[in-house]
Amino acid sequence: MISVKLSQIVDVDLSAAQAKDITIKYICTNFDWKSCYYIRKDEKDNEDYIFYKEVIYSSHSFEIEHQLRKATDRDKIVYQFLQEILNT
Repeated sequence: MISVKLSQIVDVDLSAAQAKDITIKYICTNFDWKSCYYIRKDEKDNEDYIFYKEVIYSSHSFEIEHQLRKATDRDKIVYQFLQEILNT
């Protein structure tokens, strides 16, 4: 998190990677999203849902996919926007 309280003008040069990272963190914080979320259609009802994967570590590691919630139009916009940022 960036917390700044200034009474002066400060010029800060950010690299493209730093600007991208700040943008992603801001969007995720303000739109109830995590960078590990993704949207896809559920096989049962053909509706869009938010999913995420979790890696379980024991004597062998394995991955579990969790269905979080039904994707709203807002979720779809946030996901699409983040995909554009991540792929540039």
